[in-house]
Amino acid sequence: MNLRSGILLCLLCMPFPAAWAQSLSDEVGRDLKSPAIVTQFSGGETLRLPVPLAGFYAARHDAPGWVADAGPLPAAQQMLEAIRRSRDDGLSPTDYHFHALNGLLDSLHEEGLPPEARRQRLAALELLLSDAFLLLDLHAANGRVNPADMTPQKARAGILEPLFQQLNAVMSGADPVALIENNEPHNFEYRSLRAALSRYRAIEAGGGFQPVPAGSTLRVGDSGARVELLIARLEADGDLNSADITGPGAVYGPAVSAAVKRFQSRYGLQSDGVAGAATIAAMNEPVEQLIERLRLNMERWRWLPRDLPATRVMVNIAGFHAILFDQDKSVLDAKVIVGQTARQTPEFNDQIRYLVVNPSWDVPASIAGEELLPKVQADSGYLKRHGYVALQGWGAAEREIDPASVNWKQWTAETLPYHFRQAPGPENPLGKVKFIFPNGFDVYMHDTPAQELFGASRCTFSHGCIRVARAMDLAAALLKLDGRRDPAEFLARAVASGQTQRLDLDHPVPIYIVYLTAWVNGAGVLEFRPDVYERDPELLHALNAPLAENSSCCIASVQH
Repeated sequence: MNLRSGILLCLLCMPFPAAWAQSLSDEVGRDLKSPAIVTQFSGGETLRLPVPLAGFYAARHDAPGWVADAGPLPAAQQMLEAIRRSRDDGLSPTDYHFHALNGLLDSLHEEGLPPEARRQRLAALELLLSDAFLLLDLHAANGRVNPADMTPQKARAGILEPLFQQLNAVMSGADPVALIENNEPHNFEYRSLRAALSRYRAIEAGGGFQPVPAGSTLRVGDSGARVELLIARLEADGDLNSADITGPGAVYGPAVSAAVKRFQSRYGLQSDGVAGAATIAAMNEPVEQLIERLRLNMERWRWLPRDLPATRVMVNIAGFHAILFDQDKSVLDAKVIVGQTARQTPEFNDQIRYLVVNPSWDVPASIAGEELLPKVQADSGYLKRHGYVALQGWGAAEREIDPASVNWKQWTAETLPYHFRQAPGPENPLGKVKFIFPNGFDVYMHDTPAQELFGASRCTFSHGCIRVARAMDLAAALLKLDGRRDPAEFLARAVASGQTQRLDLDHPVPIYIVYLTAWVNGAGVLEFRPDVYERDPELLHALNAPLAENSSCCIASVQH
C-alpha cells in the first residue's frame, strides 16, 4: 500500500471533531455552487466540465455523494483506483486530477485544520471526483480524442452510456471501477493490446531493447557480437525461445532464422529469415515508440462500438487486410489494396447491403479527366477497344455518344462534359463482383483483375476504394451467411452469364473500415505496420495534449 492510499484509509476510519456532529453536508452543498473553490484548494486545478456539473448538482439539490460529515466515502478511494488504472488503458491519470485529489486528501490529514477549511476542501474534493468520473467514464466509452478532429470522414460512434445516471449510481454505492471498465471495449483485440502495453512497459522499465548495430545482412551461418544482440532482441520480444537454440555460441542457426521470419511477419516485412537493413531498423525501433503506438491504437478501438456485432467485416487500412467474422470467429481473411496517399481510403462504419456480379464501372470524374481523357485525345479508338462508352447527361437524360463525333482535344480535366462507363469484362477494374455499403464517400469493396498487386508489401494503389483478394470467396461467404444455398455454385453461374446482377442481402452485414498500425491477431500475436498515411503523429499529439485542448468535445458529448 502506498503512502497516499494509507492516508485515505486513515481518513475513512479516523474520528472527526465534535463540531462535525452538526451536519456539514448542507454547508458542503452550498460550497459546491462555487467551482472556484477547486482552484483555491487544489493547487490551481480547474474543472473540465463545470457547466454539466453545475446542472448535475442542481438536480441533486447540491447533495454531495463522494463525501459525508465524517469525510471521504469509500467510493473516493475506489475512484482513485479507477484513475490509477487509466494508465493501463494508455490514458494519463493526470487528466483526471490524480495529483490534485491526492493533494487534497493529504491536506485533510493536516493537524489543526479549521472546520471551515476542512469543509471547503471536502467540497473541492467532491467536485474533482465527479469531474474525474465523468471524464474517465466518457473516455472509456468514446475515446479521449474526438475522431472527427483526426479524420473528417469519421464521426463518434455514439455509444455513450447515461453518464449522469452512472455518477448517481456511484453516489448510491456502485463501484466506479466496475462502471468505467464496463464502458471500455469488450473485444479480445482491445484487451490484448492492453496486455501488450503492460508487457512493453515492463520491458521499458528493464532498460528497453538493446539495439542491433547496423551493418551487413545477417543470415544462417553468421556469428559474432551482432548475432548475439539479434538473438537477445528476438528473445526479449518473444519471437525466439532460447531452449530452441542448439549448438555452441551465438550462431545464426535454423531456430534464429525461424524467429526472424516470425518477427518479419509481425511487422509486415518480407518473411525470408534474413536480417537485412529493413528488419534491423524495425528491431531498433525504441520500446518507448512502440508503447506510444499501442496507446494510440487502443484509442482507435475506443472510437468503435463497445460491443461489436458478432457478424461483421473488419477492414484494416494500414494492415491491408479484411476479415469476415461470424459469431466473433474469423471465417475469411483476405488481403486488400487501399487508396494511394493522395487519395486515402476513409475510416467509417456502414453495412454491406448488396453485391453486384459482373459490375460495370462508372469512371469517377477525377480518373476520367486526369487518366482516361489523355488516352482518348491520343487515340479516339481507345474507348471502344477497352470496352468503354462515352455518355452525356445523367439519369433519364443520359445518352451514349459516338466518340468519333467529339473533338476531344478541346476539353480539359476541368471542362470535360462527358463521363465514361466500362462494360463488365476482363479489363474492368472492378473484376467479377463488388460489395456495396452506401456511403457519402462513394467507397466500396470490389474484385480486381490485377491480382499481382496483392503481392506488394505496401498495397496503396487504388483511388480510395478497397480492392479485395479472394473476392469471390468473400461473396460466397456473405451469401451463405444470408441463407443462400450453394452460393459458390450460384456465383459461378452468375459470372459465366456475363450479365450484371444485383444480389440484395436480407441481413446486411456491418463493416468497419479502421486504421490500425498495431493490433493483436486472432492467434494472439502482436503485429505492427508502417503508418502509411502518416496519421499516427497527429493522433498521438492529440492524445498527449493537455486535456483543456480537447475538453470542448467532451462537454458537448456529456450535455448531449
